[in-house]
Amino acid sequence: MSFDLAALAAPADAAAVREMYASCTRDDHAEADFDVRIARFHEALAGIFPDHAPAPDSPWATTPLSLGADHVLMRLRMGPVGEQAIEKIIALADHHGLALYDPQSDETYLPRRR
Repeated sequence: MSFDLAALAAPADAAAVREMYASCTRDDHAEADFDVRIARFHEALAGIFPDHAPAPDSPWATTPLSLGADHVLMRLRMGPVGEQAIEKIIALADHHGLALYDPQSDETYLPRRR
């Protein structure tokens, strides 16, 4: 079993985050210039949790992560390994000014204002 989590270069508004997630998961999602925050988030995340073939200690249920100009879509494994990664994912998203969206619970986590 797995659960999804999305890091999005979205405006700091929950409705806009939901709308962006819906757009990012459609086949017709328009690509634009790469948001540098997404690139830096993905690079830092892959440094902690490489997104190559899943290993027993990897939080990823599927790899590679879905990377777009304005998003990183993550499918995490249920259980301790996936749950332990969430804290680091939240910290990295906040550090890079990205919103997180949990489609299972429809929860949006906005970056703190600095």
